[in-house]
Amino acid sequence: MLELSIDKSGNCYVDSDSAWVGWVAFSRNEYGDPTPKDPTFHPMNGTSAPVWIRNTRPDGLIGLITQSDGCNVTIQINQESTTTSSGPLRMTEEQLRQTAELSIRLSRMK
Repeated sequence: MLELSIDKSGNCYVDSDSAWVGWVAFSRNEYGDPTPKDPTFHPMNGTSAPVWIRNTRPDGLIGLITQSDGCNVTIQINQESTTTSSGPLRMTEEQLRQTAELSIRLSRMK
């Protein structure tokens, strides 16, 4: 079970030897609506709560934004800079859905 206390906001960055590969940001809703005004974000289908996605696969940046129970969560994944044991990261639709569900669970933590 995940447990997290968020007073105002916080960020967690993931770096490789040469570049950042992603980050997660949390904030209370008092900082405003997290739904992007950026037209490159679109509602994601098939999730248990609303999630907006910027999807520049196969190589580029993936962004997910969700809001629930008073908390905003943003997850950014830089596929271009992320190398796995089998080569460059190439997220599947199922992996994106699971990541979106993680963002929803994180946004519901008290």
